[in-house]
Amino acid sequence: DEAGDHEATITMVSNDPDGDLEVAVTGSAIDPPPPGFAANADNHNFNIIRVGAEASWDILISNDGYLPLEIDGVQFDDDAYSSNFPEEIVTIGRDDEPYTLTVTFAPGDVGNFDAVMTISNNDPDFEESGFEVALAGEGAIPQIAVDPDAMDFGDVIVGENNSGTLTITNAGGFALTINEINSDDGAFSTDF
Repeated sequence: DEAGDHEATITMVSNDPDGDLEVAVTGSAIDPPPPGFAANADNHNFNIIRVGAEASWDILISNDGYLPLEIDGVQFDDDAYSSNFPEEIVTIGRDDEPYTLTVTFAPGDVGNFDAVMTISNNDPDFEESGFEVALAGEGAIPQIAVDPDAMDFGDVIVGENNSGTLTITNAGGFALTINEINSDDGAFSTDF
């Protein structure tokens, strides 16, 4: 069981009156091919996520090589990202089902979060630097804004009314929902 060229003679001993039969055989033994890291993606955009919430995404990792693939670490260059990678090494055989790695984006602040996830493994092509996955996401919040920020209706005769327009907008990057509008004085009302 050594790599290299081999040759032999196979002798078949039988009751054939012509005698034994010999067959020459040759072949080359090669070392087993290395593991091959394969993933179903090399980037992912989580899009807009509300600050304080989180979103998850699954990346599938498989071995398209021969020897077992060992995943020995997952690192992120931004704390807004994490994964469910266990503390111990994950081994993927050549006939195994793909390994599912769940990546979570949980923005703690408003802004864009571009990051790189590095998956350390024993594929010779990625042993030095790991397999890199580009990640992107945006943390956002709803932010109510009104224009004008104060309204003066002046003098209004009792029994009459005066109206004005108050424009409500969302100055944030996440959907704003207005559930109700109230006044602490019954003399004021809205058509909301």
